[in-house]
Amino acid sequence: MEEYSFVAPSTIILLVVLSLGAIQGIVYAALIFWRRKAGDQAPLFLVALLLMLSYRLGVEILQLFGLGRYDFWYHVLNDCNWIYGPLLFLFVSGWMKPDFRLSWRHWPVLLPVAVEFVISNFVRTQNFYWDGTRESLSWAGFWGYVIWMNYPTKYLIASGLIIYYCLRSEKLLTARRAEPEVAWIWRVVRIFRWYFTVVLVVMLGDFLVDFDSSFETFYYFFTKYYYYPFLVGIAVLTYWLGIEALGRIAARPGRERVPGAADDTVLALAGRLDQLMREEEPFRDPELTLAALAERLEVKPYLVSKCLNEVVGNRFNDYINQWRLRAWKQALTPDNLERYTMVSLAYSAGFNSKASFHRAVQKFTGTTPGKVKQQLLENLRD
Repeated sequence: MEEYSFVAPSTIILLVVLSLGAIQGIVYAALIFWRRKAGDQAPLFLVALLLMLSYRLGVEILQLFGLGRYDFWYHVLNDCNWIYGPLLFLFVSGWMKPDFRLSWRHWPVLLPVAVEFVISNFVRTQNFYWDGTRESLSWAGFWGYVIWMNYPTKYLIASGLIIYYCLRSEKLLTARRAEPEVAWIWRVVRIFRWYFTVVLVVMLGDFLVDFDSSFETFYYFFTKYYYYPFLVGIAVLTYWLGIEALGRIAARPGRERVPGAADDTVLALAGRLDQLMREEEPFRDPELTLAALAERLEVKPYLVSKCLNEVVGNRFNDYINQWRLRAWKQALTPDNLERYTMVSLAYSAGFNSKASFHRAVQKFTGTTPGKVKQQLLENLRD
């Protein structure tokens, strides 16, 4: 009579949840990649983050099927836990700076990924020398294996890196966190930071309680009560991140290049223009003209006009007023509102009249300055 192995219902549920998270991560990554604007690097980092989270879930799914434990897959499926934080930070950097380009200057951000790759491969190669005795391994090989494979070391460091890069991301987002196109990223970063803070505290607390300093017994993190709930949380985060991002990536006003419309000179000018607006804020001049802006960029006015039309997709007045409106929103802090009126802050942002200010708010937000102020202050309190 043929025998069948029994699979616990909890294992089946776990497989379903992890599989859904992994599949959804891959699907959303593909859709975001397809819908991204040409020349916009930010979505690519988000795609990579979703794929790496799906990869982590996929590794665990294989292990539930008995694959990846001291076999061929064990050596192929490398650890990539330290990449989540850097990818999230690079995504935020790219989102906040449309002209962002990954370069050699960002190598410190990706350094942890290289370090993890080297350590992981060193530890995994110890299997080729292990004969069941401690003496078969070098001191570094034995303790490297124990600390890396038996202790939650890689996950503690991964959680710490995510928290660190979330804090760095929040600094980039703080000034504009109430804006709709930024508020969702602020929410994602905060949720990631809170979740991995809980993970870090639980893992570290359990390790400190159960750690045997005499080393007569070893600590095995993959047998702990928190191990699978932690992975379920990763699956939920992966699914939720994809949902949050998909529609907003498609709606993001990027610098999409129309074939044959914008040449390299105009594309380069778009980056210089964006940098000028961010760093020198010429829009605060209420008398700013197209000719004056072109003079600051040291180009002909028609090139600036061509850049706005073909790359930015905006007219000069609308482009400038959008920058002024953004500066006005950033100035709506409780301290400023105690000392200044909304209109005076609008004048400081570059609007030359109350009427032009109200028209710009209505045009670009669809509501009144008072309601914009109320919404921003509510978001700040949250």
